[in-house]
Amino acid sequence: MLLTSPVKALPFVLALGDVVEGDNVPFTVHIVNNTNQTLRLVQIDASTCGCFFERQKLPKLIPPQSKVPIAFGLRTDNLPDQFVERLAFILTDSSGTTFTPTVTLTGKVLREIIVNPAFIDFGTVILGGDFSHCLPSRVDWKGLQN
Repeated sequence: MLLTSPVKALPFVLALGDVVEGDNVPFTVHIVNNTNQTLRLVQIDASTCGCFFERQKLPKLIPPQSKVPIAFGLRTDNLPDQFVERLAFILTDSSGTTFTPTVTLTGKVLREIIVNPAFIDFGTVILGGDFSHCLPSRVDWKGLQN
């Protein structure tokens, strides 16, 4: 017989795909309470990144037989290129029973492009000179002049 938890975090796994370094990525998790008791949200434990933040005030109580959305954001600044992060929700009922549904977030951080060399030395340049013969002919240099 397959037993399922009466309290769940949905989705179980949230694939965020490609995210840009430095962005704040919004996402929503639903806490599903299939019990007949109100649950108190005691704590939220995040895995090691410290990169989660609330987008809206977190609910303190999850009503019986309900599905409550919780809006979060993910800061991508300090994530590794490929990441797997976990959020665990610690909930208790009036009798002290504890439920700990979790959601796993996965994704890939796209880093900024770094150009080498970081500078180009054009040597001596004459103000107002026409250097279009030194560069590819497909550029309309006349159109770029003020």
